[in-house]
Amino acid sequence: MVSLISLNYQRTGILVFLVIFYCAIPSKVLSQDNSTWNDPKALDLIRLGQEFRSRIAIDSLFQNYQAEAEGYVYLFIDGAPSENRILVKADQIALDIFWQAPGNTKQIIIGQRDEKLLPTNIQYHLDHLTIVQDDYGDSFHLGDGDEIQGLAHPLSPNSTNIYDFQISDSISISLPGSDNISVYRLNVRPRDTDTPGVLGSIYLQETTGAIVRMNLTFTPSSYIDTSLDYIRIITDNSLWSGKHWLPYDQQIEIRRESTLLDLPVGTSIQTHFRIRNYKFNQDLPNTFFSGFPVISLSQTEKERYTFDTGLLEDLSDANYTSSLGMDEIRKLALTLSGPKSINSLKKSRFFIPNASSLYRRNRAEGSFFGMGSSFKVLPSWKLESNIGYAKSKKSPAFSSSLTQEQVGGHLSFQVFWNNLNDIGVTVPGSSGTMNSLATVLFQKDYSDPYFSSGFSASKSWRIQHNDLLGITGSWEKHRSATNVMVDYPPSSGLNREIRSIDNGDNQFLEISYARTGIDSGLQTSVRGRIGQINKDFYTKFSADIRAKKYSQRLNTDFNAWLRAGVLMGTNSPQFQYLLGGRHTLPGYNYRSFSGQQFGLLRTEISRSISFPWMTLRIFSSTGFTGNSDSSRLDLRSSSSTNGLKTSVGMGVGLGWDLLHLDLGRGVDQGGNWEFIVSASHRFWKWL
Repeated sequence: MVSLISLNYQRTGILVFLVIFYCAIPSKVLSQDNSTWNDPKALDLIRLGQEFRSRIAIDSLFQNYQAEAEGYVYLFIDGAPSENRILVKADQIALDIFWQAPGNTKQIIIGQRDEKLLPTNIQYHLDHLTIVQDDYGDSFHLGDGDEIQGLAHPLSPNSTNIYDFQISDSISISLPGSDNISVYRLNVRPRDTDTPGVLGSIYLQETTGAIVRMNLTFTPSSYIDTSLDYIRIITDNSLWSGKHWLPYDQQIEIRRESTLLDLPVGTSIQTHFRIRNYKFNQDLPNTFFSGFPVISLSQTEKERYTFDTGLLEDLSDANYTSSLGMDEIRKLALTLSGPKSINSLKKSRFFIPNASSLYRRNRAEGSFFGMGSSFKVLPSWKLESNIGYAKSKKSPAFSSSLTQEQVGGHLSFQVFWNNLNDIGVTVPGSSGTMNSLATVLFQKDYSDPYFSSGFSASKSWRIQHNDLLGITGSWEKHRSATNVMVDYPPSSGLNREIRSIDNGDNQFLEISYARTGIDSGLQTSVRGRIGQINKDFYTKFSADIRAKKYSQRLNTDFNAWLRAGVLMGTNSPQFQYLLGGRHTLPGYNYRSFSGQQFGLLRTEISRSISFPWMTLRIFSSTGFTGNSDSSRLDLRSSSSTNGLKTSVGMGVGLGWDLLHLDLGRGVDQGGNWEFIVSASHRFWKWL
């Protein structure tokens, strides 16, 4: 029986790769839409829409309108699409807007306030602070012409020679005081997706051809600014006075990355405006629309404006990943573009996955220097590679991944050689850069390193907007590290023993699930792994739950972080959980507790007392380690906690809460005082 299981498991690696490769097929098949493009019904609707737009300018009963708009403009630092954004700056805008036939517009910025949560000197284009009154007219101009200039609208006079159209859905909507309204959704793409143009969908009223909604992005060649990753637009119109389709809700998302470096971060601007309180055929002076179409009151007058909502109130929809609507635009664009890429960034760039890939210092490698590059080998496939050299170890290292972006996730293959790992990665003691600084300045290395070489494959699916399911299969060879820093005095922290591991082959299949709760501030993730290390079959489960709540009344942040895990079937040290000391149980010896089971709860209350220079924080941590199979016990240099261990402490965050200085105390037996210097957890994955 055992030999049969062993034989089956040896085949697992091959089966995993076949399953993951097969999973890539549906995304490809789905992108090949066999519905009819440019059928007579679709083209009739487009012509109807063109005629409707031309009639607005000569409607004698519709001379002008006046309305009010309020909106938010948020600037974020962001990483991978599934990761949370970090808010840098928030603006809130109030506008008085005017229109007069045949096409005169005027917008007055009457209220504006902002707050910087991280240092920035960004200056927005004027059209990022205003609304679009005519559904972009016959052509798109964004970023004052620096982002997109003169791009044909799907309802411009010559659009049927530029774009393909496809009826994809028909819906019926109900508005107060009117009969049900029939609306058609039409997909739109350039006839040649290598040329500038829009990708997405427009919603047209069946009887009039009026624009009800637009969900659009652009082909890569559309962007003038080469740092643009994408621009996505959602406009919603509503029916006013029973016959006028006018702006109601507008959203724009603009993302940029470095043109030279392929970094793990970019910046995103997200705007959201709501337009209300229309008044028609007002008595406006003849000279009202002369001068600039956008003007602003003085700063003093704008600051006196009273907003009905808070500056950060729209964040419940914006501060995690892209909104649901924006994510749907991405998926539709991937489908409509077929085999073509929708990424506009350079084909080749220097690749820096994190700061530690360029330089790091630790006991296992000494000083490590690295460099990398990324290259689009095919429109939807990207190759990212890193090579480096550990000076004291006198050994090179290499890693490379080939990734395909898909409609509902990604497919990726990786190879790696002499990859540096940390036994305590589940509850890390430091970010990579801060660990290097501690090694250089204070002779402290907070990692427990070992090396691995091998290959893996992974596939992810976005089940819903906030749910991500992943599967990974891997074969790797593990190897213990040795201390290459032997010339330091005995009292140096660099003489801390490097834990030995079980050398040999490790094969596993891992399934992960992650969910981000936009409205609740709750994030959850779980992982389950089945594997074999040498002759030991094992299973490993872990869970991570984070909750955060901001009280505007108290101006206070409340955070809680619960982590737990269990390992069964092996006592290999590289899989065990380590607690003690900084960022786990402050005030106890660093990583002095280990086991096959662990739980750790950290709670924190913080409040800015002199923004942005100082944030005050109090915290507590409670955790344990234990063992599920004491007969196999071989914890080597650590032991279990023998029950719960608790730490309490307080600290300050300096300079936009970027640098943390904490003082913690272990309150149970063996506890002591500990002073901790660290970077904000928000940036660890980039350090």
